Amino acid sequence: MPSFFSVRLAPGVRLSASSRGLRAHVGPRAARLHVGGGRTGVSTGAGPFTYYTSGGASPRRPGRPSYAVGPTPAQINQAEKAQQARLIAARLDAVHRLHRQDFAPLQRRLAPMPALPPFAAVLATEERTALAGVGLFARTERREARRRARDQAETVARRLLAEARRDQVAEQSRLDATWERLLENDEEVVLPVLEAAFEDNHAPVAAVGTDGGDVAIVVLVPGEDALPDRAPGVTAAGNLSLRPATRTQVAEWYRQLVAGHVLVSVKETLAMAPGAASVTVVAVRRDAEVVSPLLAARFDRERLSSADLATADAWSVVVGVGEQVLARTKGAAGSLQPLDLGAEPELRRLVDAFVAEGW
Repeated sequence: MPSFFSVRLAPGVRLSASSRGLRAHVGPRAARLHVGGGRTGVSTGAGPFTYYTSGGASPRRPGRPSYAVGPTPAQINQAEKAQQARLIAARLDAVHRLHRQDFAPLQRRLAPMPALPPFAAVLATEERTALAGVGLFARTERREARRRARDQAETVARRLLAEARRDQVAEQSRLDATWERLLENDEEVVLPVLEAAFEDNHAPVAAVGTDGGDVAIVVLVPGEDALPDRAPGVTAAGNLSLRPATRTQVAEWYRQLVAGHVLVSVKETLAMAPGAASVTVVAVRRDAEVVSPLLAARFDRERLSSADLATADAWSVVVGVGEQVLARTKGAAGSLQPLDLGAEPELRRLVDAFVAEGW
């Protein structure tokens, strides 16, 4: 007879034989009972390790304490690093994908038909009026009253329907007039529409004005503290590492962040302002109590729509598609620096208007 064998008798039931004798194992892996040769015990394999505990005395040797096997400090440290690396990667991916967000273009609205009361409710009202004062046993009078009530209810229903249609036509006329003003890029209509659209933006955006077919906006971008301060890497031995991000890395990430907010704001503006042929945008950052312009450009609707936003990074799109691009970088890292708008009075007015509105 071999020194050990194990056979499955039924689902959840297994019989084994060893030098200690026959032993039965009953139950699922997560909570299994062991009886027979040796000590009775219970084991669990619900996690990555198996834990076993037993009771009673062993005929061969004294019981030994059993311990749950846990991860080592080195394993814990690596797991924490991996989790941090995933979070950093997710944040950077969001930065690099920011400009790829799309917006459904604003459509001409159709006025809905005003709600009408159900005919049954109108009829019930007319019947209560017609039957007031008519005795319960005056069947002929009550029958005639109900006939008059139905005729009156149909008259009221026709009147309500005609009024609703007139209201619908009037509302559609108002909506069409507003739509025509949007197509004309009328500032009085465009700015409120954009203000409502920008309410939930991560980076605040203000529509400052229109000029012909152009819309001017100012975007308040976050500072470099919105970026990770560490970068995932691999050591020479192939282990994961999290080292402080270099100045070059931070500068590149920040250029992408600013350009991403600029492009996504321009795209939303063009979607919500159907009469706009272009958008002039200034990206500003708040440094303490000072609002510093970092990037300014003008984007033509047709040129931007033909850009390869699905694969190109945001900074490349700004530089390649934007017109009259103003940006100042410093050093080999290419860190964005505040702009001097002294020679750009129109852009300076946009920033001043943005500040004046309490941003």
